[in-house]
Amino acid sequence: MNKSSLAEWLKECSEAEALTRIKAMPEPLSTRLANYVEWLASSSPDFALAYHAFVERLFTAEFASRGPQVGDMFPSFLLPDQNGQLISLEKLLGERPLVLSFNRGHWCGLCQIELDALNRAAPEIKAAGGSLVAIIPEPQIMSRKLLAENNLDLVVLSDMDLAFAASLDLAVYMGEDLRGLYLANGIDVGAYQLTDGYFLPIPATFVIGTDGQVAARHVDPDFRRRMEVEDLLQALASLRSSGPNALE
Repeated sequence: MNKSSLAEWLKECSEAEALTRIKAMPEPLSTRLANYVEWLASSSPDFALAYHAFVERLFTAEFASRGPQVGDMFPSFLLPDQNGQLISLEKLLGERPLVLSFNRGHWCGLCQIELDALNRAAPEIKAAGGSLVAIIPEPQIMSRKLLAENNLDLVVLSDMDLAFAASLDLAVYMGEDLRGLYLANGIDVGAYQLTDGYFLPIPATFVIGTDGQVAARHVDPDFRRRMEVEDLLQALASLRSSGPNALE
C-alpha cells in the first residue's frame, strides 16, 4: 500500500481501529508512529496543532539534553509493578542489562504503539541479553488496564506523582490548552494519575548496563518520536560483547 492509499485508509478509521492496524504493520517503529501522527492530523486537527505547540515549547526548554547521559550512573529507584511488588534498579541489573522506557500513560496512543513494538521485540531483547521494563505515572490499576487492553506481557512500574521522572528532570506541565483539549475529549490525566497537577513525563528510553551506567539513551522533545528497536538491540549487543557489562 502506497503512502497516499495508506493515508486514505487510515482516515476512515476510529482511533481504536487505527491503532490496531498500525500496530500490525511490519514497518519500523518510527514509521508506525508517523502513521499515527498522520491519522491524528486528519481526524483530530485540534490535537495535532496542540501537540505541535507543545513540542515547540519542549524544544525551547532544551529537554533533549535532560536526564542521565551516556556514561552516567543511572539513579537508583524502588517502584511498584502492576502487581504491587516493589522493584529496584539493583534487582533488575543483578540479572542482565535493562531497557527502561518512560511513557505518558495507558491512554496515550503513541505510547501504546511503542510498547506494542517493544513487547513484540521482547524475545529479541532477551536474546540480546537484556530485560525490559516500562514506567508510567499511574497506579497499578491503570498499569493492568494498559497491559490487558493492549495484550502486553511486560513489567510496568508506577511512578506516582512523577516523583522519579521529576528527579531526572523529565517531567513537564502539559499547559492549559492541552489540558483543556484532553478534558474535552474525555482524557482526564489528573484523575488517571490521582493528582491535580497535570504533569507528564517526557517519553524516554535508556539502555543501562549491569554496572548501572547508561549505554544508550533516547530523550527527544518531540514525544511523537521514540527509540528504534534496532538501536536498543544494537546497544544491548555492544554491552554483551564488551567490558564489565559482558554476559557470562
